[in-house]
Amino acid sequence: LVERLRGDMMQGTAALALRNLAANSHNNQNAIVQAGAIPALVKLLEDGMPGVREEAARALWKLASRNRDHQAIVLETGAAVPLVALLEGSD
Repeated sequence: LVERLRGDMMQGTAALALRNLAANSHNNQNAIVQAGAIPALVKLLEDGMPGVREEAARALWKLASRNRDHQAIVLETGAAVPLVALLEGSD
């Protein structure tokens, strides 16, 4: 699924699937982060279509929920600016 985030198609679906896998499962969250999903999701926040950006933001939220280490990775990967732009409705 992480590789699909980097591809040309099905990025939104991959982000949705990762979000669902991360929900309420610390083991899945850790595995998804270790697979390199956070940088790929942040890239989608910057470059993806509007619906894909929203799914990427939701997936990041699930990965960072209740996990300070994952929150730090999200910030270190540069997610703050594109997340704020998404909230503001900027492209």
